[in-house]
Amino acid sequence: PFQNIVARKGGPGGAPLCTGSGKACMAPGQAELKGVAKTQEGYIAMVVSAEKKTYFLRLNEPVLNGYVLKITGDSITFRENVLDTLGRTSTRDLVKRITGSGI
Repeated sequence: PFQNIVARKGGPGGAPLCTGSGKACMAPGQAELKGVAKTQEGYIAMVVSAEKKTYFLRLNEPVLNGYVLKITGDSITFRENVLDTLGRTSTRDLVKRITGSGI
């Protein structure tokens, strides 16, 4: 009848386990922003995952532990749900800027 409030759920660091593949299983902390394109509907970000897979992300698209909060001409912002060591959930914003060779 009791739950351990200190126990972590999921994978390492309290991260939920992802059983599939694709954008929804991409960890924002390990992603690299490679480019941004502007369309009539808004910006699209091209990111490369730690597994060297390329994904195109739009606003509000889900990723592992969160979603795409904002895309600008040179950056993408993820809002992540994080779990601390006491089991409390909070959110943090992670900004990634374009990497690689400059113009």
